[in-house]
Amino acid sequence: MCGDLDDDTTLDDELYAWLVATARRHGVTPGAPTVPPGQRAEPGSAGGMAALFRDALERALADIGGAVPGSRADAIRSHAIALARLAGLLAGHLPPETDVFRTLVDALMDGSREPERAGDHAHHHGHGHEH
Repeated sequence: MCGDLDDDTTLDDELYAWLVATARRHGVTPGAPTVPPGQRAEPGSAGGMAALFRDALERALADIGGAVPGSRADAIRSHAIALARLAGLLAGHLPPETDVFRTLVDALMDGSREPERAGDHAHHHGHGHEH
């Protein structure tokens, strides 16, 4: 099993390919810079936040793509958890009355539903969608 060259990585490969296809819809292709240097939007602006999103997605794709075959699903999960932790850390520096937690949860839920809106991938593989 472990270390066996005959391990089936089909599902792992499909999940990564699905992530790459979703990233392409956001203008991110593995190995291609999303925004040329010197063309960044103002930090904190809508354009700046869109660029930050694409940069983070580009970095995640590079890391996940470099994972050992058969472990990309674990790499996707790990990146999601690390980025959620970062979001929580940043939000934790705002006063409670800003109610940023609700905005974070809404953004997290919206992001998790995006692949479903683009196609029925989870149902195609016979997997339920967990929330």
